Amino acid sequence: MPESTLTVFEKDSFNAEKYVKELVQDCVGGPELQQTKAKIQSHSDTVSSTLKKHVYENYMQFIETAKEISHLESEMYQLSHILIEQRNLLSTLRDESMLDDQKYIIEDQSVDPNVNEEQQNKKAIQLIKESLLGYKGNLDDKVFIYEGGLIELDTNDYRPICRIHLFLFNDVLVLAKVKHDKKLEFLTEYDTKKIAVINIKDLDGVNKNAINVITSDGARIFQCVNSASKLEWIDKFEVAIKFHQLKHKKGPAPQPPTSLKFDKQKSVDSDLLSPSASASVSIIVEKQAPDWLASAPEEIQAEIAQRHFEDSLTLVQKC
Repeated sequence: MPESTLTVFEKDSFNAEKYVKELVQDCVGGPELQQTKAKIQSHSDTVSSTLKKHVYENYMQFIETAKEISHLESEMYQLSHILIEQRNLLSTLRDESMLDDQKYIIEDQSVDPNVNEEQQNKKAIQLIKESLLGYKGNLDDKVFIYEGGLIELDTNDYRPICRIHLFLFNDVLVLAKVKHDKKLEFLTEYDTKKIAVINIKDLDGVNKNAINVITSDGARIFQCVNSASKLEWIDKFEVAIKFHQLKHKKGPAPQPPTSLKFDKQKSVDSDLLSPSASASVSIIVEKQAPDWLASAPEEIQAEIAQRHFEDSLTLVQKC
């Protein structure tokens, strides 16, 4: 008689038809066949019960695993959100450092009663001419109003393009590009009579602190370091426009600003001219932005995209 234990059914070579034939041949009479059938039925019930138990255990394990995956997914989402905020913060710091790593041309100056405004204006213009490469225009008859570093943004997606330094006079706006060696290269100039300045509101919760300067060449968008700096620029542009408008009114000729005083700001490009007129002029040591600050946001974004959250978190902590 063939094996009647469960081991016979576990063999890879088990053949059901052959097994039944052997049972019929070995069994004598119906009672013995009934006993064999009962044993096989018992094995079937045992296997069925075991399968149900295993299915239930696997199902419960699946439920627990699904809960853990859901919890892990929630944690990953939170971590991703935190890392994105950190990336945006680093991007903001990078943008600010792009304007904050330049030297001052004219430091804050206290008003010297022994130096008149005309001499102060000439001294400021002379410093600007010395720092501005490639400029062939005449600034001697201009009245200096304001200057500072900004970031020019793309007019479509507000993407940073390059660092720009603006010099605002009573009748001309001079644009210079900040080179890698921190020197200023003349780009172009615009007549203040033909420009307009628009305050750009923040979009999608992103504080760009941008102004739109409408020129003869089209719109040019510039990013300031903060809202106070933006308002300061708007005020200074209004001064330049009003300065020109007063020329056409009857009465005494308009006087230049009572002093070349400007609020010192930590501008994104660190206002090259921290305006305030006086006789003492000094050069400030330039500040270099950390090398990692320029590439950190992109590296964090790449780590997040590859689901390397621990590496991205390590990078944020390192920063």
